[in-house]
Amino acid sequence: MPTTPPKPPSAGYLPAAKAAFEQTAGQVEAMHRAIADKSFDTLQRVPVISVPVKLVRSVHDAVLGGAYGAVRLGGRGLLGLAGAIWRPKPSQQPASRLQSALNGAFGDALQADANPLAFEMALYAHGASEPLSRDALAEALQAHNGKLCVLIHGLALDERCWQGEGAFGPRLQAEFGYLPVYLRYNSGLPIQTNAAALAGYLEDSLAGLPGLHELVLVGHSMGGLLARSASYQASQQQLHWLSVLRMVVCVGSPHRGAPLERIGRLLTVAMQVSKVSSPLAELAAQRSQGVQDLHHGLLDPISGQTEPLVAGVAYRLVASTMLRHPQQPAAQMLGDGLVPLRSATDPDLMGDVARVELGGIGHMGQLRHAAVYAALQQWLRSITPH
Repeated sequence: MPTTPPKPPSAGYLPAAKAAFEQTAGQVEAMHRAIADKSFDTLQRVPVISVPVKLVRSVHDAVLGGAYGAVRLGGRGLLGLAGAIWRPKPSQQPASRLQSALNGAFGDALQADANPLAFEMALYAHGASEPLSRDALAEALQAHNGKLCVLIHGLALDERCWQGEGAFGPRLQAEFGYLPVYLRYNSGLPIQTNAAALAGYLEDSLAGLPGLHELVLVGHSMGGLLARSASYQASQQQLHWLSVLRMVVCVGSPHRGAPLERIGRLLTVAMQVSKVSSPLAELAAQRSQGVQDLHHGLLDPISGQTEPLVAGVAYRLVASTMLRHPQQPAAQMLGDGLVPLRSATDPDLMGDVARVELGGIGHMGQLRHAAVYAALQQWLRSITPH
C-alpha cells in the first residue's frame, strides 16, 4: 500500500514565516502612514502650500502602497522559492529550540492553522526523539517498581530543558527509583486549556496502568501551573490517575501572576493611544494566549485567590531570588528575575503545602540547581509508601 512521503522539516516553518513577514510588513506600513499623515496634516494647515501638499500626499500614498505591496509580494516569493529548493538531508532535524520558541510565542495561532510546528502533548523518555506509547510506559514502569515522575517544562521550552549537567531526572531514578518521563506541550495555548488537556492525557496514559502506584509531578514555571491545575481538574472530574498522585512540585511557578507580562500588557495599552505607535501595539497583542495568561497565573481576579489544592496530595513550592538572601526587601520584589517570591510561594494556599525560598538562583537556573534538587530530595523522602 503506497504511503504519503513525509513532509520536509521546512514545510511547517514556511507558512509561519510568510505570515509573520506579511504581518510585520503590514504593521510597518501602517506606522509609516501614521507618521506621514501627521506631517501632511500639519503642512496642509498652511494656506500657501495646502494645494501642492495635497498633490504630493496623494502621490506619496500611491507610491507607498505600491512599495509595501512589492515588499510583501517579493518576500512571499523568496520564501516560496526557499521552500522549493531547500530539501534537508534525512539526518537533519527541525530546529527544536526554534520550534519551542514559536510554540511559546504563537502556539495558539499555529494550532488554529493546523501548522505542523504546533506541538502535540506527549511524554518522552530521557533523550528520546519519539513519544512513549502506553505499552512502552507500562514496560518501563515494571523496572522501576511502579514509581513515575513526570517533569513538565515552562513557556517556550521543551523536554530538553531538564537535561544536561545536574539533571534531576537521572538523579531521581538513581536515588529514589522513579521512572523519569518528560512532558512536551504547546505552551502558547491558554493555561487552563493545557491543564485540562494534561488531566485528560494522564487519564488516557496512566489510568489502570499495571503496577503504577506512585506518581509525582514536577513542573517548572508555567509547567508547575499546569501540574497544579490538572490535579484540581482531575479531582473535579473524579479521574482515576489522581488516586496514585502523591505530590505536585512547582518550581518558580507564577501562581499569582508574573509582573513582566503585566508590564507588557500595560505597554500594549499605552502604545494604542497614539496612531503612530498603535501598529506596534497590534504586533505586541499577537503574543500567544499562553503568554498573556501569565498576567494572572492561576489567580482569580475577583476572589483574589488561586485554585484550591486537592486533599490527599502534597504540594511543594520552590521560590528563588537572584539576590543572595531571600529576606532582603528587594529580593521579595525581584524574585528569580521573572517571578516574585509571593507569586511563587502563594502564601494564602491552605492544605498540605510546604514552601522553600532559595537565594542566588535565577529563573532558568532552577532547572538543574543543587539547592532545588536538595529540597526535592527532602520532600520525596517524606512520601509514605503505599
